[in-house]
Amino acid sequence: MIYTAYLDESDTHGNSPTIIMVGVLGYEHQWDLFNLRLQSIRKKHNFNIIHATELKRKKGEFKGWSTEQCLSLVKDLTEACDGSLSDGCAISIPYSLYVKEYRDLPFPKGMKPDSQYGLCFRGCLAQLGRTVRLQNSQAILNVVLEAGHANAGDAERIFNEFKIELTRAGLNNFGNFSTATKYEASPLMAADFFAHAHSIINSKGWNVARFGGSEYHASRSAMVQLQVTAADLRELKQNFQARKDARMQEWRKKYNCSSP
Repeated sequence: MIYTAYLDESDTHGNSPTIIMVGVLGYEHQWDLFNLRLQSIRKKHNFNIIHATELKRKKGEFKGWSTEQCLSLVKDLTEACDGSLSDGCAISIPYSLYVKEYRDLPFPKGMKPDSQYGLCFRGCLAQLGRTVRLQNSQAILNVVLEAGHANAGDAERIFNEFKIELTRAGLNNFGNFSTATKYEASPLMAADFFAHAHSIINSKGWNVARFGGSEYHASRSAMVQLQVTAADLRELKQNFQARKDARMQEWRKKYNCSSP
């Protein structure tokens, strides 16, 4: 079975952003069902592409929309995701935590630092990979990332690092990494929507409950909220060094080399 995860982010601008990244996950039949429901939502609300920043600000295709119209779309899209897809995850990393507990501390030799965006991607990728393996140990995970971000190359490097490490452990669940626009891959609209959902509701004071909108919840689907701590960030470096030491020990054992 092949699963595909679509990932997008929000709040990446400014000098000290708290980046939010969301990944939504499903297998082929689920994405087919979601796309059918999305077509119906497009027809009902008369739009083509959801850019959540435009929806939030009532610009672009949503210029002139009332709050009631926006919330009706929020409700319909939430229900389409909740009734179609299997799982998802969301992560946020404040810039202050990234700098103080990760970037400003020493790195093991040979370890390439992740960008703040890359760290969010790393957290989502780890969770999505675990989810796929729990559902089907032989399943393959493909990843599609919203195109255009300056650190998309960082995400691709991280994906390839994961793939190599998993292969060394005898796990072959990672398939392909790619980037796409929302015009090329409409499921990215779901990731974009959920990445912005918190600010859509809170910054404008919209009361989504008035419109009967359910949350993306665990009764049918699970949106896992990933919490990142200083210990988690330090552990990344410790784990890198541990893997490096283990590979060195394997090499020495293979070639009968004694430790210095």
